[in-house]
Formats: sequence, structure tokens, C-alpha cells
Amino acid sequence: MQLVIQALLHWRQPICSTIAFLLGLGIVCEAQPIVQRPESACDAEALLTSRQPLVEIHPETIIMKPWQGKHQVYGIFMLPKAVQSREPAILKVKHIGVYCDVVNRSGFKREGVIAKRNHFLMVDHIHTRTAFWFLLLGKADLIQNPDNWTLIYVHPAAPRPPRF
Repeated sequence: MQLVIQALLHWRQPICSTIAFLLGLGIVCEAQPIVQRPESACDAEALLTSRQPLVEIHPETIIMKPWQGKHQVYGIFMLPKAVQSREPAILKVKHIGVYCDVVNRSGFKREGVIAKRNHFLMVDHIHTRTAFWFLLLGKADLIQNPDNWTLIYVHPAAPRPPRF
């Protein structure tokens, strides 16, 4: 019994320091929200303020498995076939930030979601490290809520500028 008490007294200082560090880190992260910056060269503001009609949609489902590696936190969106691949798109995730992207067709069936007739599925990711932070802070529900995710793209019937 005395050995157990001595061991606890010996390890008390490192354990208390570690707990204090983690609590302090949580407080700092709470005070300064994680905001992602656009990673590509697209001009999100120009697209959002353009006079072209834009479409905003929410995902059919959110997949959140960051422990399985990169690209395992994403939304599955259903878009009409009239939307062309490689068109500019913007992913806005409330409490996280804005990601510049392009329309990328991901097939017609994924994670139990089946595209309706004349539609296809698109997968759009957020950073795995961001998902881990939200998990550590106990705010995973913010990421898992489809209402917090919005994919914005130009309406397929809108006139397009010529490509060179």
C-alpha cells in the first residue's frame, strides 16, 4: 500500500501539469475559433458577389471518421446532371470556414446515399485536423449537422463566360 502511495505522489506533478496544459489549450481554442482559409486560388468573394444566379444546397449526409485518416470527414451532396464538372464551387461550413472547390462527380451511390434520377453525387471534404479539434472540444455535433454545410455553385442554366 505504501508503494502505491509513493508512486502516486511521484507521478502527481507530471499528471497535474499535463491536465493543466490540456485545460489551458481547450480554453485558448475556445476563445480563438479555428477558421480555415481558402486553399486554392479561387476568388470566393467574386463568385458570391457575381450577378450569376447561384444555387445553395445542403448535404444529404455527413460522414465523420477522422480516425480513419485523411479525407474521412465530408459531406455528400446531390447535384443535377446539368451542372458541369470542374465548375467553380464554394463549400461553407458554419463555425469552420470557407473552402474553394470545383464540381467533381463522385458517382451515383455512396455511403448509402443514392442519387435521384438526373442527378449525381459530389463529395466535399473538410480538414481532418479540424474535425479532431472539434471532437476534442466536444463540438462534433457542429460538424455533423447538415444545416451547417452549404455548397454554392452557379446555376446550370446561367450563361457562362467564354473559356480560352
